[in-house]
Amino acid sequence: MKAFGYVDHDDMLSEVADTTCGSICYSYVRDFLQSCTLTIQIGEHKFDTVPHPQRGTSQGVVLSPTLFILTMRRIQRALEPFPEIQYSLYANDIPIWINRGSTRFIQDNLQATLRAVDQAAHTIGLACSAEKTTLLLVHSRHWNPPQVVLHHPDNPIQPQKTLKVLGHHMQSDGGGSALQHILRQGESTLNMI
Repeated sequence: MKAFGYVDHDDMLSEVADTTCGSICYSYVRDFLQSCTLTIQIGEHKFDTVPHPQRGTSQGVVLSPTLFILTMRRIQRALEPFPEIQYSLYANDIPIWINRGSTRFIQDNLQATLRAVDQAAHTIGLACSAEKTTLLLVHSRHWNPPQVVLHHPDNPIQPQKTLKVLGHHMQSDGGGSALQHILRQGESTLNMI
């Protein structure tokens, strides 16, 4: 995961220190982060080993996802001032939703939340992806969706008709045709086998 490579070591250690893991665990994590090195090899030519930059963790190391998730707690804390907002923090994906209030209330809360998440991400060396920041307005088929306008940071976020959230397909009209289409594709593939 690319996001693992951008988080600052001091931010990781700060979050580890905030846990009740104790000084031995903290020292282990600190030593692990400080002992990381990089070796680059191009073809047969191997370059000298250099100290790892003070960002990110090595791929494939069991401790890396845990350190990343601990550091992502800053984003979770940035969401605390928004009690009407619901969210799911899964690695570096953060689906955010709200299911009550006027159109203006929804728009204002989502925009403020988006700003808070973006600012918190920057404090740990990450940035919200403009390409992955999407808006899905779920509504009844017999009701027009609210006119919610969000920006990231200055670019408007266009509402989508379908969206895949943590592996689940959702449609703006609340229907299941996107999922039915995927099931038909799977059925066609199985018939070929």
